[in-house]
Amino acid sequence: MDKLFIQIINMSITSCYVILFVIIARLLLKKAPKVFSYALWFAVLFRLICPFSLESMFSLLPINTQAVPYNIMYSETPQIYSGIPVIDQAVNNSLPAPVIGDSVSPMQIWITLGKIIWLIGIGTLLIYSIFTTIRLSNRLKSATTLYANICEADSIKTPFVFGIICPKIYLPTGLSETEKSYIIEHEETHIKRFDHIIKFLSFLVLSIHWFNPLVWVAYFLMSKDMELSCDEAVIEEMGYGIKKEYSNSLLSLAVGRKIVGGSPLAFSEDDPKGRIRNILNYKKPKFWVVLIGFMIIIAASVGLLSNPQSVGNGFKQSKETSLLLPPEKDAEVSYETSSLIYQNDGSTSYSLGGVDSIFTFYNDMLSIKDGEQIRTFQISYDETPLTVENFQKQFRKRDKIPDISSYSNLSQYNLCPSTDELPGYRLYVLDGHYWIGTLYVTSVWRIVSIDIDK
Repeated sequence: MDKLFIQIINMSITSCYVILFVIIARLLLKKAPKVFSYALWFAVLFRLICPFSLESMFSLLPINTQAVPYNIMYSETPQIYSGIPVIDQAVNNSLPAPVIGDSVSPMQIWITLGKIIWLIGIGTLLIYSIFTTIRLSNRLKSATTLYANICEADSIKTPFVFGIICPKIYLPTGLSETEKSYIIEHEETHIKRFDHIIKFLSFLVLSIHWFNPLVWVAYFLMSKDMELSCDEAVIEEMGYGIKKEYSNSLLSLAVGRKIVGGSPLAFSEDDPKGRIRNILNYKKPKFWVVLIGFMIIIAASVGLLSNPQSVGNGFKQSKETSLLLPPEKDAEVSYETSSLIYQNDGSTSYSLGGVDSIFTFYNDMLSIKDGEQIRTFQISYDETPLTVENFQKQFRKRDKIPDISSYSNLSQYNLCPSTDELPGYRLYVLDGHYWIGTLYVTSVWRIVSIDIDK
């Protein structure tokens, strides 16, 4: 659950940049049909749902999509790596470091507390939406069916679509036949475009990312673009001569109150003034406007849906050596210990194993063989920057710390965190030299070098 919560945070952080980009792009598309602005929001939806994406040199994201490392709770120097130095410095200076001797770090407490609040928020939104949906459904039991999926009810004052699998269109009583024709065409356009499903899915995503204010902004702007683009589709279908009468029908319904809020299965038409203004100003788009709109959508989709290319030593395969990590799926590579680099004076009380260990790396597992004993750990290859300063902070005792100041290219990979019963492991890459550190709580207790030539 901790890993899932951190993944949600990373996805939400990434989506912030995508949302800001879409908001700016909407200004460039102000003269274009609103369907282009509506389409851009699908990039935001993708970023909020999908935890992974392909890398591309055309990515428009200026950040690392995994800004918060999964092991931040267990790190002796908790840091984020967004890729924007100003943000990283401001946040990292405020993150609490673990206190030597404490069994639980401050970051563990904060992450756990945040996770609990996050789950409470999700539960509150879902329970409220279920309650309002049931209440609305009860109000619609008295509705009469006009034909097909068109219903009329005297308990409502504004039209809306209700349902997912078999959506129905509900109309208030007292509408003229002309008003009904426009409203039904509008609601049927929503159904044809699966807007009722998109709105429901968007609400579920909003419930997951409720803590992010920009996601709320995106939800309301997406809903606005959905309605405006639907109005334009109705005009395209029924002819530009209906704009005045269509606007009058919206104006007559503007005095009706908004549909019961909170139900993700029903949505009505908001912002009548903005919609009327857009309808009256809408003209058949010129070819060059549509062409530019398509070009912006394609370029933005490629740039926003792809991740920036990885930088650094790559780690997949070092040019100086034959080290190959992580292995491909279902493959494995083994390395023997070549020498002992460091060992804490109090490490004899822990089961650190011998110096002649054999480390076998799998795609997501690490197996350590000490004589006849074999231990297996679930791992990931989370890279974090390494400096002389944060390397020294990883040790409980400040004497006899290995000197890494002579190395120029430094990086570290957090393989697995330490628990109350099991040690954690970290891989250090120092100019083609490879060390494996054994951790207890947040401190390094032993470091060995591995021989990659055997």
